[in-house]
This record gives sequence, structure tokens and C-alpha cells, in this order.
Amino acid sequence: MSYKTILVQLDGLPRCEARVELSARMALEYESHLLGLAPTGLVHLPVEAGAGLSGSPEHVQAARAGFSQRARAAVDRFVEHAKACGVKSCEGRIEEDDSIGAIVAHGRCSDLVVVGQTDHHATTPILSADFPQQVLLRVGRPVLIVPYAGEFKALGGHVLVAWSDKRESVRALCDALPLLHKARKVSVVCFKAIGDHAGQHPAQQRLSALREWLARHGIASQPRLEVTDIDVGNAILSNAADLGADVIVSGAYGHSRLSEFILGGVTRTLLAHMTVPVLMSH
Repeated sequence: MSYKTILVQLDGLPRCEARVELSARMALEYESHLLGLAPTGLVHLPVEAGAGLSGSPEHVQAARAGFSQRARAAVDRFVEHAKACGVKSCEGRIEEDDSIGAIVAHGRCSDLVVVGQTDHHATTPILSADFPQQVLLRVGRPVLIVPYAGEFKALGGHVLVAWSDKRESVRALCDALPLLHKARKVSVVCFKAIGDHAGQHPAQQRLSALREWLARHGIASQPRLEVTDIDVGNAILSNAADLGADVIVSGAYGHSRLSEFILGGVTRTLLAHMTVPVLMSH
């Protein structure tokens, strides 16, 4: 498996350029086709944006034209940036759809989806506050979420894999194999809360089995079990900082309740407080 097609979200916000640059570097690294997608958000705008489009047909038409122009500008900047970075295979697309639906539809025909962390200080009407979460839970592909603050000149030099015996964790690890193959160092950490009555011995056995499985894929890893007195989400972030990891790999945990997706606490913490890019799968 490799990341032969990388999809990057284009939204015209200030951090979009950093997201495109990171995606372009990955496209060069993996010899990928890079697709920049700019949804206009005109089909199902969030409620707060819909109120601004009420009025005469002329006002609605002008608003639609404005959203389309911004999408076109984002695509033009993307193509220029990607080519300047040396990406050989790239294209920009405008999608007349809401942002979540467009990214999910195109993401299902991609190997990796790159989106931005929600920045509540830089907003656009076409993006809901839970945009990354909804993409994660719907797309069925690995999603790389890029923080809204910080510079990320390198990705995958040191990968921290947050491991647990859950389906989502297994999925994320398998989806990250191309990243792990190129990493200089791979740390696999299983976090155990103080007072957790599950024995340490079975966990150590599973980590040993995981190390052997990765070794058969040609990946050297350093697995360990860590007992923590803080919540697991913050323990992951703390370990990433202490180890100098430049990317975190984690399952995206959550379940559906009626028509609403409810995220697990670890996933919420990572999405809210990440300081390095996080690759997640659900």
C-alpha cells in the first residue's frame, strides 16, 4: 500500500497554505497524485450561514457567485503552489456541494485525506465547527489533521503510534504503514490508567506480537506500556512532546446515537489540543 492519491482540503483560510505545502511534500515523497478540492458549500450551508443568504434572488445569486469565486481563487493558488513545490501530478477541483459531503465523496477515492484542525478564531461559513470530526467518521479513509498553529517542515521522522486493542487502532496502524516505512523512528505506546485492573502481562505480550508483526513489514519499532495518572488523550500529547514526535497515529473513537456521532474522549482531546499533525482512522 502507498498513498498514490492524496486529497487536500482547500478553504481559503490563512492556514490553507501550510496544509497545501505539507501535502505537496508528501506527494513528492510518495510520488502521489495530489488533488486539491475546494467545495463551494452552496448545497447545504450551515444554519448560521443560511440566514445570511435569505433575501431577494439577486442577493442569493450574488452570494453564490462570491462563494464560487473564493473557491476558484483557492484552486488557482493550490495549483500554483503545488507546481512550485515540484509536484508532477496535481489537479484542483471546485465542487458545488457542502464541504463535508464533497470531501467525503472524493476522499473515498483517495488513499489519504488531509484536512485542517478547526480554528475557532478563523472561520468561514462553508465549514462547520465539527468538520474534521464528520470527515473522520464518514470517509472510511485515513485522515491527516493538520494543526491550525505551528510549522511542520518535516513529517514522519519520528512517529508516535498510540496503540490500544481496538478496531480503530488497528485500522489506523495499517493505514499508516506507508508513513511508518519511511520513518526514522517509530514509537508504539500503549497507555494504561492507574487503577486499570487489566493485567500488564497480556498487554506486554500483545505489544511484543505487534513489534514482531511490524518487523515482518520491515519496520523497526520501540513498543512500551506506560501507566499514566492523566487522561489518555493528554498522555498521548505529552508523550509526543517528550519524544519529539512529529506526527501521531491514533484510532478515531466514536459511536452513533440516532443521527448524531458521539466522539470518544481521547479523540476529542487530540482534535482540540494537537500540536503536531495527527493521522486518524475510524
